[in-house]
Amino acid sequence: MGALYRAGDGPLHRLPAGAKLLALLACSVVAATSPGWAAILLLVAVAAAGHLASGFGIASLARDAWSIRWLVVFTVLAQAPFQGPARVVAATGRIVSVVLLCDLLAYTTRATDLLRTLTSALGFLRPLGVDSARVGLLVMLAASAIPLARSTYAQARDAVAARGLSGTRALVAAAVPYLVMSVKRADELSEALDARGV
Repeated sequence: MGALYRAGDGPLHRLPAGAKLLALLACSVVAATSPGWAAILLLVAVAAAGHLASGFGIASLARDAWSIRWLVVFTVLAQAPFQGPARVVAATGRIVSVVLLCDLLAYTTRATDLLRTLTSALGFLRPLGVDSARVGLLVMLAASAIPLARSTYAQARDAVAARGLSGTRALVAAAVPYLVMSVKRADELSEALDARGV
């Protein structure tokens, strides 16, 4: 997740990690429980305002939205046989809005700050024999999984484009380097966790 952080001095960068986590949790609850489009539009507006306030611009938000197009396609196809079109679109909109807000959290929060906050917040589990540091690390890794996967694919796609491939051929050709890079990152993460006794 540290690779996703973008240095800056905007209001979101200065906001404590705990406050941002609580805000993300509140937005996720709103997205999951509020029917209709009002909540979805509100959350997308919050994500857009966050990008602007942090100096990233709307173009950054658009790139983030475009980069999860395959997640959108998968979500729509998985729900279409069981839900009506309106519900499918609304549910997909909720997922997209929360992912965009997760991106904003990753861009404006250092991994060390986030891990420290999660470990402290989960301290109440220690009397039950739960290692709050490990749980916090697991939550952080889960939260960064989609952004890291997108970042890895973008690198693989750029490498293929540099070799002159485009369109469908580039999409297929990027699959192999994407898998290789993903496995390499997984190995590096596994070694880092083993070295720390996790």
